[in-house]
Formats: sequence, structure tokens, C-alpha cells
Amino acid sequence: MIIGRLMCGFGIGFISCTVPTYMAEMSTEVAQRGPEVAFSCALLISGIPLAYWIDFGFTRMTNQISWRFPIGFQAFFAIMSGAVMLFLPDTPRWYYAKGRGAEGDDVLARLFDKGLEHPDVQAMRHDILSTIELESEEKNKFSIASLFWDTSDLRVGRRIRISFMILSLQQMMGKAFPTSSSQLTY
Repeated sequence: MIIGRLMCGFGIGFISCTVPTYMAEMSTEVAQRGPEVAFSCALLISGIPLAYWIDFGFTRMTNQISWRFPIGFQAFFAIMSGAVMLFLPDTPRWYYAKGRGAEGDDVLARLFDKGLEHPDVQAMRHDILSTIELESEEKNKFSIASLFWDTSDLRVGRRIRISFMILSLQQMMGKAFPTSSSQLTY
């Protein structure tokens, strides 16, 4: 049970970090990046009360199903997500950063459903390449000190602190639920 809970916790942590980044990098409209990421975070957070209600629904049972079903239900979503992920392409930014420009161009063209020569595709390509160039400059290299005091144009430290605080506050806003029926008060 402890190992399973740790795996689920790490899984949620990875999802909280990677899905918003993937969605933002695969979004074709700048104005929609924030709402898309916020919606995915809302869906992620809404899974917490669903899990609590399912757990609560099985607290009166005294057989093996009372703990097997809630864990299996979580595994169902993990397996489905993992299966779908196999069909998703890497982001164009990743391809460009790794020097695989042709593959990055292909993904961008498919995202926009337009030819590579289209102005929208070229504008996004230019934005991605200029961001990669900016990040590769010596003054923008990552350092531990930049987490606390970042004066670069990227403001990496500020962004990381905001992300950390949002996710920490999200976790602290939950309510501890009793784990057995003897702890329930009526």
C-alpha cells in the first residue's frame, strides 16, 4: 500500500509538472495557452475530491474490495493516459533544441494543419528558435542563485517560485479525512 501510494504521488507530481508544459508548447494560439493549462490543472485538482468520495464510499466495506477497487480505479486512468501518450509527438521546441529541425518543422506544420511556408507556422518557428537562442546565452544559464534572485529577461526564478507556491497551496488547501470508521464523528 505504501509503495503504491508513493508511486501515485510521484505520478501526480510528474503530471502536474509535465502536462501544463506540454500543453503550452503544443498550443497554436498564444492567447489560449493560459486557459488550456488552467483547465488541465482544474481537471487534475478535481480528481482529488473524486478520489476522496470513492474512498469514502468504500469505507463501510470490510472485504478486500474496499482497498483494491480505489487503487485499481487510479491505475485505470494511469494506464489509459500512458497508452494515449505513446501516440503524442514530441514538442517542436524539443526537436529544435536537439538539432532535429526537420522533425520540428513537421510537427509544427501538423499542429497548424498548414504548410511549412504559411506565415503562422513560420512565426511560431521563429518564436521557438529565438527562445532557444535566448536560453542558450551564457547570461541566461541556470544557477541555483537564480531561483532566489533572477535579473535576466527570462525571470526563471520568479516563474519557478510562483509554480511552487501554487502547487504547494493547492495541496495545503485539502482537508485531512479520517482513515477508519472509528475516527468518524457523528
